[in-house]
Amino acid sequence: MAKGPRGKVQLSSISGMNLADKSLKEALDLYWDRKIAWIELAPFLDKTEQNYLDWYPEAKQARLKQVVNAYRLLKIQRPDYLAKDLTGVTLPIPSTLVYLLTIYRWSQNKDKEDQLKDNLDKVLSGVYKEPQIRILAKRAKAERNGKTIKEREDPKRGESITITPLDKVKGDLTSLEAFECGLKSFNFMIDAVLERNSYTHLRSLYAKQCLDLSTRLNCIGDKEFHDLWKQRKEIQL
Repeated sequence: MAKGPRGKVQLSSISGMNLADKSLKEALDLYWDRKIAWIELAPFLDKTEQNYLDWYPEAKQARLKQVVNAYRLLKIQRPDYLAKDLTGVTLPIPSTLVYLLTIYRWSQNKDKEDQLKDNLDKVLSGVYKEPQIRILAKRAKAERNGKTIKEREDPKRGESITITPLDKVKGDLTSLEAFECGLKSFNFMIDAVLERNSYTHLRSLYAKQCLDLSTRLNCIGDKEFHDLWKQRKEIQL
């Protein structure tokens, strides 16, 4: 199990609870209370005709849509996965599976069917998690828009931010080491929060802070941006 929002426990594997006599509302309550996993709730949502989304705010609606779409992807592509005993199996995050559908829609490759199946196998086996799938989605989007991306090896786990060893002799050693440590920690926190929360909910809470932070980081990552930022700062002074 993993820690979810506000320190509550979020199930990363099935509970094994007998849900045969549970109603849709009861199953939803169990899911929000983190007593059953998303893959145990999904069959209730998949077969119902009730408009259950109206029961919840936008953030929860987005999360339930991800659950349904992830489940239907597995039903079509990997029914054998749903049919087997998942006791003790670490489940993929629904949003990660939904990203696979996004990559499929954006992909310009003739073999995108095979690509979808291969990526799905890697997600279910734990080789890929959401950070790696987001990298593939970014590449597919760029190719769809006619941009070319330099070929590289498939992203490995934890590759969403790569820390490259630098010559620290030319700068202030203490601040550089602290900054590098902070980047590594921040990378871990980004992966964790994206896996455990919906994009809609995160954006409603932190959109402005993230945009402001991206501006500050661009001052390091982009020389031209840094020069413009420095000029604006001098004008303000």
